[in-house]
Amino acid sequence: MPCSEPSPDCMVRYRVRKVRKVGSIARQRCLGSTILFTKRERSTMSYRFEQQLRKPVSKYLKKRDFDIQHTEMPFYEYRIDLYAYSADQDQTIAIELKLDKWSRAIEQALLYQLCSDLVYIAMPASKAIKINKSALKQHGLGLLSVSARGCEEIISPNQSTVTRKHYRQAYLEVLNEGTRNAIKHS
Repeated sequence: MPCSEPSPDCMVRYRVRKVRKVGSIARQRCLGSTILFTKRERSTMSYRFEQQLRKPVSKYLKKRDFDIQHTEMPFYEYRIDLYAYSADQDQTIAIELKLDKWSRAIEQALLYQLCSDLVYIAMPASKAIKINKSALKQHGLGLLSVSARGCEEIISPNQSTVTRKHYRQAYLEVLNEGTRNAIKHS
């Protein structure tokens, strides 16, 4: 149940625009009204768009010194949702964000191993627990679980053995060009 008044357990306000079912209880709020949810409720809230996963994953990568990041980089007929580089570690990471359909995420992530040193699949925590972890380990892919508390590494990826230097170098040039442009504009 939402909190009726602010307390330490109620930190974030959410706008509710329709009937929301929680268990067997349906709660309805007026359009545009603001209600407060407890930490437990926020941790179980679902993501509706892949882009909602991007911010916590990006924050996680920055903590690991992957400061140079680019979104939606084209690779064949796909787009790498998040591509990052760490100058300190001289490593690249490609991240495939998925709300569900983990088998499709594995297909795309396997392709991304051609242009990146490490490859992760990032999914909401509620879906990440259902993924076939042995398939990820077999192919050297990592798994990130995203929740209201942030991003957590569930499986560490292996260094890709199929990375093609010309792909990797081309993406590093795109990242560096974007960094130079950002510096010029600021």
